[in-house]
Amino acid sequence: MGNEIIIHQTVMDANEHITQLDDVLDDATKVIEKPMMIFQMKEGPTQLYYLRAIGWNKTMLIGVQKLTGGYEVINYEIDPSIERITKLHSKSERLL
Repeated sequence: MGNEIIIHQTVMDANEHITQLDDVLDDATKVIEKPMMIFQMKEGPTQLYYLRAIGWNKTMLIGVQKLTGGYEVINYEIDPSIERITKLHSKSERLL
């Protein structure tokens, strides 16, 4: 997308718990750099969701929100359900 994305040391996970990104930072970076899909929410603040498989047995979904001059990671999910991806797809525009 060509914009800077800030990844904080802590972020909200799928269960709305604040968690450290240290353990998944490399994977999160891979998802953002080379996503399989990117969704942009149709309503509300500008939010993008990046989806990618990591290895053979893990999928990661990274949510970012627009700031002045870039984006910041607001949440992430490891192995999001098909229902979650379908719901996301219905409320967004697919960019990639």
